[in-house]
Amino acid sequence: MINVSKPEFSFHNVGIIMAIRVSSKDEITNLEPHKTESWTWMSWDDFLTIDNKFYPFEFLFAQDINLEKVKQIYDHH
Repeated sequence: MINVSKPEFSFHNVGIIMAIRVSSKDEITNLEPHKTESWTWMSWDDFLTIDNKFYPFEFLFAQDINLEKVKQIYDHH
């Protein structure tokens, strides 16, 4: 859980970041089409190139959290 804030925009969010292992062969089902346009598989490198990511991800990256650190945390538990 991370406490995310942008005081200059009066923004505060408590972010819950989860990691799971999946296979790209697993089917993705959008159970909330009224909230989410679509889901797609992509590599971590492709994800990093997306503009305008959900701000908690940008906050994590600013804290020097990267895929290797996430893997280490995941493998440790």
